[in-house]
Amino acid sequence: MRKALLTMVGMLWGVSVLSAVPQVRLEEPVVEELDLSPELVVKALVASLEAREVLVEDDAGYVLTTRVWGGGRRGVIAFRLYVEKGETRSLVAAVVASFPLNLSFYAEVDRAVEDLLHRWLSRFPEVAAPEDAVFPVEVRGPDEGAVVKVGDVVLGTIEEGVLVGDPFRVVLGSRVKLTVEKEGYFPRDVEVVIEESPVVVELPPLLRQHRFEVGLFSTLGQLKGAGVEARWYALPDQVFAGLREYVYGEGGGRWWMPEVVFRSQTEVVAGAYLVGGVSSAVRLWMETGIGGYLSFVEGMPFDLYYHLIGLGVEWVVRPGWALYARTGYDYAAGTGLLPQGGLFLYPKGGPALSVGVGYRW
Repeated sequence: MRKALLTMVGMLWGVSVLSAVPQVRLEEPVVEELDLSPELVVKALVASLEAREVLVEDDAGYVLTTRVWGGGRRGVIAFRLYVEKGETRSLVAAVVASFPLNLSFYAEVDRAVEDLLHRWLSRFPEVAAPEDAVFPVEVRGPDEGAVVKVGDVVLGTIEEGVLVGDPFRVVLGSRVKLTVEKEGYFPRDVEVVIEESPVVVELPPLLRQHRFEVGLFSTLGQLKGAGVEARWYALPDQVFAGLREYVYGEGGGRWWMPEVVFRSQTEVVAGAYLVGGVSSAVRLWMETGIGGYLSFVEGMPFDLYYHLIGLGVEWVVRPGWALYARTGYDYAAGTGLLPQGGLFLYPKGGPALSVGVGYRW
């Protein structure tokens, strides 16, 4: 147990002497609504920790906090074990246990401490490896300023393509999950299998989060025109609100519409991506909204319609750029030239199909 715990500390904080006895600093227990003295809680903790060869010292690098509360015939005790560096604390393990308000308090505390240490070692099984199997790791990545973590523990940041921070050690044959984070980018978990020494980990690039998008599109059957649209992503690259404007000419030289009629179509939508994650090349979205046609004829009639459902598919050709196609079902409210009912491309029928290109940032 002693050797396992120390190897854990070495892996996280680069402790060079792996054979030292692990130490814990106890914060003053917080006792609420119980006739139980903090001194009694400390006494039980010290006895349980020292029985497992964990020393209680005032200058230890990791800290154990305790909170006890309850009522009636039972109490509750909560332990949180932190790794501390300067003013920063990273949670390593936590456990909550209940106990009867009688002489079994010591036994319950002992079991809770055992559970706490077990959770620690289960989360980092490599800490039980022999000292000669532990090697330093060099982490490289393309995202300047990205923060690299193991669990909740911050290892450092990427500077000039290399992780700069405390020494990081792993065990050959183990699996290590690194979390890479940077403001404005999607966090990414990278699982690495340590197979050889020296250990060099190459991090993949992070994906940028996009909040805005503009695009150009045209609608088949209404090709005498052009449209623009803009989106705002409430949830980056996933949930959006959009505004579209399409101006086109329709008819001319046909028996059902001998003259060209120009129309302005405005649409407000809200939607979300249902298929394909933010890293997928092909994604499917669904939307709904409301819109209207303003016809540039005598009286300037306005046709309100409901965009009941829309479906779209996009292909991300390069980061920030996508080609897309969308269709949907619209229902006219009967406020202008168009009769109340479903809207279809005349005279062949069928819903409108729009294709376009979009740019996000």
